[in-house]
Amino acid sequence: MNNRNDFNILQDKWLKESSIRSAWERAGEDIATQKVDLSLGNPTLVPPSKKMIRELKKALSGKIPNNFFAYIDNAGHQIARKAVSKDLNKSKYFNSLLTEKNIVMTPGASGAINSIFSSILNASDEVIILSPYFVDYPKYVLNYFSVPKIVYLEPPFFDIDIDLISKAITLQTKAIVINSPNNPTGKVYSEEKLIQLAKLLNKKSREIGNIIYLISDEVYREIIYDDFEFFSPCAYYDNSIMVYSFSKSLNIPGERIGYAAINPKLKNSEMLYELIKLSNRTSGFANAPSFFQRIIPNLLPLELDNRKYIKARKKIASALKKSGFEYLIPDGSFYFFVKLPIREEKFTEIMNRNGLYTVNSKPFGIEGYFRIAFCVPEEIIDLACIKIIEIGNKLKKINSRNLR
Repeated sequence: MNNRNDFNILQDKWLKESSIRSAWERAGEDIATQKVDLSLGNPTLVPPSKKMIRELKKALSGKIPNNFFAYIDNAGHQIARKAVSKDLNKSKYFNSLLTEKNIVMTPGASGAINSIFSSILNASDEVIILSPYFVDYPKYVLNYFSVPKIVYLEPPFFDIDIDLISKAITLQTKAIVINSPNNPTGKVYSEEKLIQLAKLLNKKSREIGNIIYLISDEVYREIIYDDFEFFSPCAYYDNSIMVYSFSKSLNIPGERIGYAAINPKLKNSEMLYELIKLSNRTSGFANAPSFFQRIIPNLLPLELDNRKYIKARKKIASALKKSGFEYLIPDGSFYFFVKLPIREEKFTEIMNRNGLYTVNSKPFGIEGYFRIAFCVPEEIIDLACIKIIEIGNKLKKINSRNLR
């Protein structure tokens, strides 16, 4: 990126992309009977745990100290950071032991990513993003006058491609973002692929003479199906930073509570801790929500029951299969990434006319697909399956007419 004009062109490109929230907002505005909104990853299928509700009530019972809701350290409550580091050490997601000085509590994963980018990026630095990606990654990079470098993974499996990533690395490469389980595809990257990626980044870092940071977005790591196993790339690559949010695991997306965990073996990790901590303040966050930081230590290690997600996943897969859609069953997360059967505009029109709302794949960095979020209540899932089958039947009639 050579000048400000180049940056403005890039910025306009990403800002003009529709977002997942536009479909959500459109569903809310439409006056259709029996609307089914599967657009936003806003988990309501599984209610917050009884244990969490109990801890919330306990925290507010009795006499509340005067400083209970006061400003706290920009890195977060020490009790929360100690609890998170202890939990991560037990989980063995890093190849070295963490302390509270490796943890910065943030307003969700998005707050963590922005604070990290604010700390490591300079103007014109490049950040490698694997497509399909979470819609806001490129925008986060642009916040710091840096360049999103998109690597388009091969459908239909969308697995890590070491050769493509290698070709994308330049002297300007500062970081790569990895998201597993992936939003929107549900892909869980294998240990073998992550080890290969770590070897590549070590090799390329030596060649270009600079650290290539790996940012691992792990917000869906507890939502895994069948025999798949989650592996964190932080276990294999020293210059890594983990990003996490309790939004999905505790079903509290509106509470905005997460963290950045810095690999203890990362070069200048102490300095990066101070920079991310400072960025919490200079970005306007000051600190992550204080109240929930008092609750988190009593909820770790997390105990998740994915049975409702497993059931919903099975129902949606069955409906898609009956309707003739091309799809892959997600390894993790609560999304299906489905191939468009006809051109996008016509398909969206048919879907919306039948009161079914999903998200087209353009905001995720690829065309020709749509995403289904199956984190909604069971009665909505059942109605969605009926509508998917109805839409499938209508598409079959359209196709048969076109063949005559």
